[in-house]
Amino acid sequence: MTDRNELLSDLTQFENALADTYAAIGKVKQSLTETMSENACLRLENDRLRERLAELEKNEPVKSPAVASSLMKVYDEGFHVCHEYYGKVLEDGETCLLCQEVLFR
Repeated sequence: MTDRNELLSDLTQFENALADTYAAIGKVKQSLTETMSENACLRLENDRLRERLAELEKNEPVKSPAVASSLMKVYDEGFHVCHEYYGKVLEDGETCLLCQEVLFR
């Protein structure tokens, strides 16, 4: 009987440890999602600043194909580039008509 109680106690402890691990994984996933979103925003901002700096240094207008390719790269990495949801993560297989309008107009 004590072996049975000990086994149930061990199983309960294991179950609690798994629940804690699952919660920790959820926190890491959320943190990663936020970091990836921030990274995409910072990449876009960095690209725009580089283009603006190049424009100021050369007194040439900013070339829009570079902006479009930067946006396409971010969109391909799984982030919205439209005004409505800018920087939010696209779900797997999700497409956004607003993003596509920004990219292909």
